[in-house]
Amino acid sequence: MTIEVPEVPPAATAIDIAGAERKTARRERTKLLFSSPAFVFGSLIVAFWVFCAAFPSVLTRFDPRDTAVTDDGELLGFHTSPNGNAWFGTDSVGRDVFSRVVAGARPIMVDAFAAAALAVIAGTVLGLIMGYKRGWIDELLSRFVEAFLSLPVILIGVLATATIGKSRIVIIAIVAVLFTPIVARTVRSSVSAQADLDYVTSARLRGESSMYIMAREIFPNVTATIVVELTVRIAYAIFTLATLAFLGLTGSDLALPDWGKDIAAEFRFLPNDTWWSTIFPALAIATLIVAVNLIADTIDRVNKS
Repeated sequence: MTIEVPEVPPAATAIDIAGAERKTARRERTKLLFSSPAFVFGSLIVAFWVFCAAFPSVLTRFDPRDTAVTDDGELLGFHTSPNGNAWFGTDSVGRDVFSRVVAGARPIMVDAFAAAALAVIAGTVLGLIMGYKRGWIDELLSRFVEAFLSLPVILIGVLATATIGKSRIVIIAIVAVLFTPIVARTVRSSVSAQADLDYVTSARLRGESSMYIMAREIFPNVTATIVVELTVRIAYAIFTLATLAFLGLTGSDLALPDWGKDIAAEFRFLPNDTWWSTIFPALAIATLIVAVNLIADTIDRVNKS
């Protein structure tokens, strides 16, 4: 008589278990993020400015580059205080401040994200190499990073724009280069904490290449740090770009909407009680930076919990 042995279903592999655990952890982090009032509030503000950047004409009725004229042909005038026709008033040239604030969201958000993304990409590559390779490579790159970090960001930005030029591509590249060492140092710290763990040692024993280990083993485990760093760098990039614009280092066309340039052109009228043309662009910068920082702080707190 033969005894039939019931077929045993294959056990889940370690990879399957690890993948399921990562998915569960991601779901928990996402739930914690969206249950945080700070994250939701910050996201709503950022979403508003993203909408302004993408569809400025939906919210405005005047051309932000020209003097404001109503549908009846009435010229609103210079430095008109906020009213029903011009919600944020007009500036010293007679342009609608609200239209300029809304339209000014596009250049600063696009440039800030581009600069931060480039800095994070370059900084992540450097940080992975420094944290994993160590030795003389780490020493050499670390000394370079430390020397760069000792330089004032705004001062270097001023010198670079005065030397190279003021085009948007140049400004984005300068800000990205200035932020790359900061990102590299942060990523290096996270990679160093991972480099001696068992899963990295196992990959080395399997004969995996350094490139494979950094890209496929370590990188997925430091993405949370990279996401936080990207968010923080966006906030700093907004502030840096606004400062350079205020100093007149981001182009010479004053007709184009730009929060930093508008503040520089209008702040001298504050003593005359003409506050709206300066305060509203300043509030736009402040709300965007605060919102991005709220998001970054929440993500960082959730990742550490």
